Amino acid sequence: EVLRGGGVLSVLFLPKFRRQKVVRIILASALGVVLICVTCFGVFDLRPMYFNSGAVVFDVGDEYQIAISTSKSSVASVQIGDRVFYDSTGGSKNVSTIHKISVPKQLLDEVKSYTFSCTSVIRNRAYLASSGATVKKSFSFRPVDLSDGIQIFNFSDNHLIEKGAVSASRYFGDELDMLIANGDHFNDVSDEFQVTLVYKTLGKITSGSLPVIMTRGNHESVGSRLKYLPDYIPSKDGKFYYTLRVGDVMFYVLDLACDLSDDGAMAGATANFDEYRAEEYEWLKTLPSEEDNEDGAKYRVALCHMPYVSPSKDAYWKLGPLITAETERIGVDLLISGHQHRSYVYEPYSMRNIASYPCVIGGKRSNTLEVDETIFAGAFTGAAIEILNDGIYLKFVNAKLEILHSQKLI
Repeated sequence: EVLRGGGVLSVLFLPKFRRQKVVRIILASALGVVLICVTCFGVFDLRPMYFNSGAVVFDVGDEYQIAISTSKSSVASVQIGDRVFYDSTGGSKNVSTIHKISVPKQLLDEVKSYTFSCTSVIRNRAYLASSGATVKKSFSFRPVDLSDGIQIFNFSDNHLIEKGAVSASRYFGDELDMLIANGDHFNDVSDEFQVTLVYKTLGKITSGSLPVIMTRGNHESVGSRLKYLPDYIPSKDGKFYYTLRVGDVMFYVLDLACDLSDDGAMAGATANFDEYRAEEYEWLKTLPSEEDNEDGAKYRVALCHMPYVSPSKDAYWKLGPLITAETERIGVDLLISGHQHRSYVYEPYSMRNIASYPCVIGGKRSNTLEVDETIFAGAFTGAAIEILNDGIYLKFVNAKLEILHSQKLI
């Protein structure tokens, strides 16, 4: 009965030579299945093609940079109205799982919708490169509504942990105009998987329908793929500092990069941040002073992951007082930062702030205002900021949408 049943246990009761034959057949069959899978999914790459993140619209001044991630290597384009924009370099479409495409800001603001199209590339060769499936997805877009002021949510330092940051960032609901992702959303820049996770987080908050301003944190300043960072997050000419205008507000996006010394063991052999920061400082010096500025902006807001106004032992503090002096010359009214994993306002000319304007530290993995953070993924506190005609207002809001603190900043 056992032999006729052909069950797995019957092999144990076969004579030795027959048992060895059956085992060889089973092993050969399993090896064949493995080889077929490797051939299909490895050589011919028959994995399904899909978008594995939401879209993100980064605001970098006179253009938006729209980003998305795909499940496999692909080429990409964005269509706005009857115009198509490609992720390409020197006439060749870029093959990657990460795509970031620059489009004119005015065009998207007018059309208010866009469509991402990505086609998988099965064999990326010098000649006879072959393509596979194409996926498309359309997104609505809502430029900042200035009629009731500007509603902004700022968060930082979530380090790939999504749940709490997404919950807190929904405080304004449908009234949210803009998201500020203020650095340390990565753990390091070592793989594209982390890029996809960051896009997923930003996409869940904005649905690809709202502009995002993103600063670089110190954790976005280390890693083996750092040279590709301008392809992953918003940048201007490969740098992560620039200005942008939203209504009556001029934003200064600043980047102090790594908090480690160039000559220290932790930063490693690749660090050259002192030179980069010095170039940024020279750029700041070229910006017009408050008295000479003719742009008509009512408010000037600096964004920087590391609070350069706060005395620190970190490497960036070498330039902290100089950058503070330049931003005061420019007429900055407010600094919004992260890095210190706090929800706190550093008042002007206080123990933690050498500047004449306030500094908001707005991002920590906790549902309370205490400094200590929690390991609970659903806990987070960020900064809900409203820029109105009569001033700039702040509320620290946690993942339960509870208001922990509120005040008028300016």
